[in-house]
Amino acid sequence: MNSSSLATFDHLRSSGQLHIWRYRLDISDSAAATLSETFSVEDHHKCDRLVTRRLRRRAIASRGALRHLLGLYLDRNPSRIELETGPEGKPELVGEDEHRIAFNVSHTGDEGLLALTSDGILGVDLERIRPEIDVLRLARRVFSSSEQAQFSTIHEERLRPSFFHVWTCKEAFLKAHGGGLTVPLTSFDVEVDPDRGARLLDTRLPGDERGNWQLKTIDVEEGLRAAVAWSGSEPLRQISNFRLEDSPFPSRR
Repeated sequence: MNSSSLATFDHLRSSGQLHIWRYRLDISDSAAATLSETFSVEDHHKCDRLVTRRLRRRAIASRGALRHLLGLYLDRNPSRIELETGPEGKPELVGEDEHRIAFNVSHTGDEGLLALTSDGILGVDLERIRPEIDVLRLARRVFSSSEQAQFSTIHEERLRPSFFHVWTCKEAFLKAHGGGLTVPLTSFDVEVDPDRGARLLDTRLPGDERGNWQLKTIDVEEGLRAAVAWSGSEPLRQISNFRLEDSPFPSRR
């Protein structure tokens, strides 16, 4: 079955569904021109402000994929998707009370990732495991004391993947929770060992409870790490992973 056939609001609305889409950002100039035909004036302004052509193409690919996929779920031409910038600087759908979709975007290098749900709030993070980063030094700055204690027990060859496991979980949680840079990274604890999966172990944020959240890792290629944080009215029962292969992305209508 073509994965795009599952990009419907009814399928997304099924209890406990979360959809993850992967796509490439290294598109051609002609593909970028085609995708930008669906853009709003604000979309164009955001992309045009970027300094290099490569950055502009990546931004166009990311916005184009977002519009294309939202168009599939809402059965609408991508150019008719109304987006606004929310208080956290993230794009949000406008005027979709009957077809509410929460979504979040992340990208690293030429890889993009979009997570969607019709229930609750979510955040997603995709990172490349970078060999030049001093993970021990950075962990002392951004890990909580509990995470640092667990990190000190990790064997040396697993330190780097463990660090990026924690980093993506923390970033995903912060993006879902909101507050951005005002929320200290040390104000909550996540599981450090990737072999134990992604878990929120504790949160010391006012009014927050650990039981409100689910953290999950996302299957990605070797050399990448990804995670999603989600809080909804029902337990998360299924994560469906898809790959958007078409470039540029055609619309249904």
